[in-house]
Amino acid sequence: MTQKLTFNPDGQLIEVKFSLPPRLVEVLALRLRQYSNTEIAEALTIEPDTVTGHLKRLYQTLGVHTRRELFEWAEAANLISISPRLTNSTQEIK
Repeated sequence: MTQKLTFNPDGQLIEVKFSLPPRLVEVLALRLRQYSNTEIAEALTIEPDTVTGHLKRLYQTLGVHTRRELFEWAEAANLISISPRLTNSTQEIK
């Protein structure tokens, strides 16, 4: 499975090469940018409960159970780079 998210300098998602529905890719991209459920809901103009449902589906699809596992998956998929010197809340989006 090819996995790639590309952002422009303003942080807008501009390219997706991923085998997920577009809405789940949007939710994933925002979560990887450390958005809260409320912030994701506001950014996508959806209800917070809808975000929760999307995240559950995303976690099931990717086989992860926690936010930490999601970030570890994203790093293994070469979507983000987490420096060992940085805290869990700081990462670089590739």
